Amino acid sequence: MTRVRARVASGTDGRSLTVFLRMAAPTSGWYLLDSGNLDLVLAGSHGLSDSLAAVAGAEGSPGPVQLDGLAPIEVPWRAADLIYDGALSEAFMREWVFTLDLSNAETWVARAPPN
Repeated sequence: MTRVRARVASGTDGRSLTVFLRMAAPTSGWYLLDSGNLDLVLAGSHGLSDSLAAVAGAEGSPGPVQLDGLAPIEVPWRAADLIYDGALSEAFMREWVFTLDLSNAETWVARAPPN
């Protein structure tokens, strides 16, 4: 597994867990690890350059999605009005195995084995 940069928030009462992973593409920033996102990988419109925004249509554009420090993978993504830099999707998450070490605030990832 490879250690990736992550930020973890536990909410005001400590009863929730929100994980953000550092992404290098389609835009750099902190993307929400969102298993409830049944849409595509979403990149916040506010962070897209004009050239990326032009190709990120509502239908989704196949393009590189890259966890910071790892090789990019080609998946459909689209621009969206978000309060975050981006949101990873359930489909994207199925491609990876995630290990969260909360006691040391570390996140480790590896490509999931093929079915």
